[in-house]
Amino acid sequence: MSCLVERDKLRTLELAKIELQHLENWDKHNTSTLNKKGNPALEGNSFKSPLEIPRNFCKTGANCDKILSNQDIIISNQEQILNQVSGFNVTLEELINRYYKIEKRLEAQTAPLVPYTNVLSQSNDFEPVNSEEDINFLEEQLKDELYMNALVEKLSIICGRTGKEHGFNACYTLVDNLFTRHFMTLCSWAGGSRNEVNKISFKTYKNTIKLFFKIILLADYTFTHENLQQFFKSVLKNATRRNAVAENARTSRSKKRPKKLVYHLKRGERGSDVDIQLNTDIGNFEGQVSVNYEDFNIDVLNNKNFPTEN
Repeated sequence: MSCLVERDKLRTLELAKIELQHLENWDKHNTSTLNKKGNPALEGNSFKSPLEIPRNFCKTGANCDKILSNQDIIISNQEQILNQVSGFNVTLEELINRYYKIEKRLEAQTAPLVPYTNVLSQSNDFEPVNSEEDINFLEEQLKDELYMNALVEKLSIICGRTGKEHGFNACYTLVDNLFTRHFMTLCSWAGGSRNEVNKISFKTYKNTIKLFFKIILLADYTFTHENLQQFFKSVLKNATRRNAVAENARTSRSKKRPKKLVYHLKRGERGSDVDIQLNTDIGNFEGQVSVNYEDFNIDVLNNKNFPTEN
């Protein structure tokens, strides 16, 4: 006799016994209803129908694509943020470097804490350096920062403290006040010479160069160490020529020279010809010329000051 299967989703023996007891209390008429309806308490852990699984899988796949897309966006945003942070770091370093440069320039402009009259008497005129012994003595004195600042304060009147002067013109003015032209003929930038005579290596006098730079920096805030080195190399190279210039000659000044110069000059009011002397002691500064006049100064570049022939 074949068995009639009433329930096939009972997972344990205990559940089967409970279900069997439950069936015994029902007649055959109600059994068919139980087969159709089932017991929700016993079928709560049943698997979902095969038709529902692919539908859920499709939804899950779409969600994964969306998640991956969001992750790509997040990663892209992170890369942009990192690039911006790197840019901020570079900008910050530039600002720090500028701050240090400004700070150094402000230090050069700061007056000494102690009045310089306590260190350097105003009544004593500064004697220009004329020998190796003089510059060695000056270099030793300038090791004292207080003396350095006092001398800067005293000598800054030569070139001014506006910060807007022409740096190279200020250098020519100052060099003739700090050093005699004869002494400059004894020096070269590195100590080399074209003949067998050894010259004084000017670049080894760090404190003297520092003094010179501080004074010029007060006159021209834009002047740099490279400009100063360029100036000294040029003026030392042409020291012999500058020394040969007459004592009453005006201090050299750098000026822009036009490509074509045509001078139409008449006699001056005093009845003497204007004496124009082209000074070439500016060395490597191409396109510049210094003009000296016997009785008065006229700006070569300002042609309206020159009487012209019609």
